Amino acid sequence: SVDARTDVYSLGASLFALLTGRRPFERRSLVETLHAVIHDPPPFPRALDATISRGLEAVVLTCLKKAPAERYPSMRAL
Repeated sequence: SVDARTDVYSLGASLFALLTGRRPFERRSLVETLHAVIHDPPPFPRALDATISRGLEAVVLTCLKKAPAERYPSMRAL
């Protein structure tokens, strides 16, 4: 279902792209990308840019959790 945690995920993906210069799930085709979004964990932002703080990396990765219940429940909580 769609709720505030969907927006949290979207913000996490945007933050990931802003911090690293690439999307969290870049694959050769749309089908491969959608499969990765559903099944694969995102890469650690620090693996792409070591200057990103561990705290900010943790925030981004929490936003990108697959299970909505594991994300921040709202933007206010984030």
